[in-house]
Amino acid sequence: MKLKALQSKKITTLFTLLILSVISLAVLEINFYSNTPSYNDIENMASQNVRSASKSFEKFITDFKKRSLDLGNQVTPLLNKSSSPEQVYNLISNEQGFWGVLLSDSSEAIAWTGFRVLKNDSLAEGDSISINIVNAQNVSALQSTQLLIDNSGHEYSLITALKLKQSNVIDLGGSSEVSISDVLGLDFNFPIHFNLNGTAPDNTIFKAEQFFAEGSFSASIYAIESDIPEYLKSRKADHAKLRLIFIVLIIVVTEFLLSSLSFVYNPKKVFLISTASIFVFWALSWTLLPFLDLDLVLGEQTVHIELFYLGLNAFLAFAFAVFISDFYYSNKTFAKKLPSGFGLVVYTIIGVLIAVVLVGISITLFRIISQTSLNLNDLKLIPGLSVLLYYLFGGVLWIATSWSVIYLITFLLKSIEFKGYFSIGLICISFFSTLFLLNISNVIFDKLWISVLVGGLFLILAGLAYLSWYGFLDLRSKSRLRLLLLICALASGLAYTPFYYGQIEWRANTMTEEASRFAKENDLEIESITLETLYLLEEELSKLQLSSTQNRFLLTSEFNKQVDLLFKQNPNWQSFSFSIQLIDRNGDPISEFTSNLNAPGWTKTYDMFSLEVPYVQERIRRDIIRPIIRRNPLEQPPAKYTSFRQGWIPFFESPTSDQKLGWIICSVYQEQPQYRKPLRAVVASKKEEDSYSTFLLSEYENGKLIRNSLSGTPIEIPNYSMLSNQNMEKLNSDSLFTVTETIQNTEVVELFWKRSQNNVIKVSTLKVTLFNHVFSVLRFFFYLILFIFFLSLLVQWRRNLQIFGTNRKFRDRLIDRFIIASLLCLTALIATSSVAITNQSQEITIDELENKLVGINATFENSEDRDVNQTLLLSSTLINSDAVLFERNRLIASTAPQIFSQHLLPAQVPWNVYNAIINYGSEIEIQEFTIGDLEFLIGYTPIKKDGIITNIAAIPTFLKTPSFNEQLLTTISYLVGLFVLVFGLFIFAAAVIANRMTSPLEELSEGIKTISDGSLETTLPVKSNDEIGSLTNTFNLMVYRLQELRKNLVEVEREAAWKEMAQQVAHEIKNPLTPMKLNLQHLERQVKATNIDPEELKKKVSKINSNMIEQIESLSRIASDFSKFARPMEQEFTKIDLNKVLQNVADLYSNEQ
Repeated sequence: MKLKALQSKKITTLFTLLILSVISLAVLEINFYSNTPSYNDIENMASQNVRSASKSFEKFITDFKKRSLDLGNQVTPLLNKSSSPEQVYNLISNEQGFWGVLLSDSSEAIAWTGFRVLKNDSLAEGDSISINIVNAQNVSALQSTQLLIDNSGHEYSLITALKLKQSNVIDLGGSSEVSISDVLGLDFNFPIHFNLNGTAPDNTIFKAEQFFAEGSFSASIYAIESDIPEYLKSRKADHAKLRLIFIVLIIVVTEFLLSSLSFVYNPKKVFLISTASIFVFWALSWTLLPFLDLDLVLGEQTVHIELFYLGLNAFLAFAFAVFISDFYYSNKTFAKKLPSGFGLVVYTIIGVLIAVVLVGISITLFRIISQTSLNLNDLKLIPGLSVLLYYLFGGVLWIATSWSVIYLITFLLKSIEFKGYFSIGLICISFFSTLFLLNISNVIFDKLWISVLVGGLFLILAGLAYLSWYGFLDLRSKSRLRLLLLICALASGLAYTPFYYGQIEWRANTMTEEASRFAKENDLEIESITLETLYLLEEELSKLQLSSTQNRFLLTSEFNKQVDLLFKQNPNWQSFSFSIQLIDRNGDPISEFTSNLNAPGWTKTYDMFSLEVPYVQERIRRDIIRPIIRRNPLEQPPAKYTSFRQGWIPFFESPTSDQKLGWIICSVYQEQPQYRKPLRAVVASKKEEDSYSTFLLSEYENGKLIRNSLSGTPIEIPNYSMLSNQNMEKLNSDSLFTVTETIQNTEVVELFWKRSQNNVIKVSTLKVTLFNHVFSVLRFFFYLILFIFFLSLLVQWRRNLQIFGTNRKFRDRLIDRFIIASLLCLTALIATSSVAITNQSQEITIDELENKLVGINATFENSEDRDVNQTLLLSSTLINSDAVLFERNRLIASTAPQIFSQHLLPAQVPWNVYNAIINYGSEIEIQEFTIGDLEFLIGYTPIKKDGIITNIAAIPTFLKTPSFNEQLLTTISYLVGLFVLVFGLFIFAAAVIANRMTSPLEELSEGIKTISDGSLETTLPVKSNDEIGSLTNTFNLMVYRLQELRKNLVEVEREAAWKEMAQQVAHEIKNPLTPMKLNLQHLERQVKATNIDPEELKKKVSKINSNMIEQIESLSRIASDFSKFARPMEQEFTKIDLNKVLQNVADLYSNEQ
């Protein structure tokens, strides 16, 4: 009764929650659609947001000023005490929130932190602090300058900067991007914009102008009409999120409520209602959810939406499994069975449904993998959230479905009047007929693996159901932990199989898309950049109206000005490298611009004939002047470039003149990312949101490699510079095919695409090895076990779903504890091995970095070239790595300057490194930096001339290089596989040990049962000298003592029997003697009688004599039987005439008075 009362209370709570959820959803919908904001509402909202933002920005400026003054007040006492630079640095480095801080005197910088800030003009007289806005490439910052004076009258300048906004053109720098709204912590429903030192645009809804006297700068804060659609979309997204939350809550609460009802109400009715609710929710999910704006809630990535559908299906399948198992165990007797005719229809329908469901699950999982970027083959010990959700949803879906199929078939076998094998046969015929129809249709026509997977699974499930029905298998009596391990292993294999085939299809499709993108997209972009550059420079240089190139200063000045303007107007160009040459009509150089440390040689190779000929051949006149763009430059570049274009155009004496003054040659290119050159890898890398593999794209012209590109993580994929004859012959017969080749002991999957007679595109990617698949399945298995453990903790209130504490046998509990201990040890070993190997790899990386620093130092020491840029370029080439050069603490050269110009890394030496090198003579210093998700180590070393430090060189490297990271994870994966094998053997040995430990106990139990049945001849062999052996010996001793006790008891019982026998014999003897005495007394009385007839007396004497003889014979029999006491007494029974006996007695005493 108490349990039923608790269930009723729980049902009431769930029902109340369900009603409140439905009402809340209705109110939400009514409120959203009845309160659509008008333009006036939006205008009022925007004005409120602008005013609020204006106040926040003003407060932000005030707080920044106060923080800067507070820092100055803290620094001044240190200056008065002549404190060391280390103390000043410790103070300013502990001040959080500043983008950069610089303390300097009139001659040099004393301490700094963060990014490089520039000195401003001197403060106006009487000003204690000046605040202004500085713009540095892609960063706008709020900067303060204040004058500090120590007790000696020395003046110091303290500059603090706080980043207001940053926008990056390099993809991997996205994590450092911020807006002013982000900095101020504004999160308005209607977006607000800021324009520093500028004016608001014309299409504003509302604006506010602010002027700050401290630094003579202004800010325009405004809201614009073009943001109204975005606001409405955001409002719709917020509503969709709340709606989806309530819908999911209603589904979950409904299923929990129905599950609880089975404990209180009729299980049959509850099961039917629950099943109907599941199918209703499932149907609604496929019909209504596409209209619920899931892309606004979950994002535009397909994988998130697909995982949501998968999770919903997994939950509904789990709920159905719980319902059918509860219904099955509540109807175990099955007193009433359905007729066989009804069963024929039911078995046919169930077979069809099982086939459709199993095939549908396989197709769903396959579609998720083949159409999204979900990757289960990465070698990370802790995968991403999407992979974890796939593990959970995919595993639970297969487990719940298999569970439901077993119970459903078992239930039907017990509830329908059919022979078991005949019922299984009907279901199999229906199932495989449906599978055959699906196979010959377009559903799974080209997916034979689905038929094999689903067919094999069904046979296993049907076999388990038959064994359960027949009584050979009782899953509830088995160890639930081991049953869970078996189920998780099966589910892991079932859910991984669609991934295996899905990733093959995804890879094939992606390789085709990558080949097309490589051939078209990037070339179009880079060609457009080259055209725009040449057009603008020709137009502007021709406007100078020079009659000759003698005025080189003017030409160079205008050339540099226009190039600088181009890059300011097109910041996204910084992901490319440029080399622009300005030459006169004779081919002599006038000016040059290179975006890198030094342009490659092919960009500077030209001859006048090659420049002139295309214009003559194509008859390009002055009035239709256009650049000549060549896909193949005048000198063929090496294949390490992803894409490149070279173009040229003449410039003239005036915009209308036909007289050429010279030529502009523009080369635009992009290097292939290389993990050994991390800075250039960052510049060239692209964010591939829908890709998890690395693809090497190669272009061949006449069988010769002309360029490469790398998509994805910059790892090494082996390649060849010439197409083989075999591949060329195959391309002649098939313009698109895929092969797997072994190159340099590495298996590579390659797609060949013949674009034209002489042009071939090849896409290569590393083949996923068998070990990768094994590791992925094992990882799937372990995480699925963790998920199930967690779920079991959440449903402890349902005893039939508990995993622990349900085993009745000691052996089962012992083996389960061995398994748990093994899993915990395995987890600990994997974690410690991962940490140890990771630390070791980092130590190796640091050693390699230190060797490179020694090499670059040696190159500078041995170089006689005074141009440090050339020496740095030589050093970078020799060590095959990126290199950076600083003068004092200021950046002067880099092989990838875009990293510093985009403020992804500070363009200065960290103060602690600078101090250690300059003041303490350190030869090598290493610092750690982060760009996006990439971790770097940058090593610094001093460059000396004649023992004097002239520069500081730096070399960056990946902390976890992509290629070495792959090797590291592969090593860890091998260890995981080894650990699994070892601990698998350990668990097997533990089972054997547990069996040996418990088998004597089971023998003791059987022996005790035998004794309780009365047999005292049972003894057990003593197999060990431990506690169990001692217990067995004690048992045998107890048996011996029981035997002795039984013997003594027999003796006592025999003596008691003799006494009883004596008493019985005496009684038996007395019985005949009494009649004899009476007969004799009667005879005596008859003899003394005088009036008796002699003949009559004779008759009576004869009768008395007869009686006496009979009693004497009775005494003789008693004596004879007593002498034969050792043998059982045999009592003979004969029929007598009772009337005759009574008549004799009456006659004997007839004369008695």
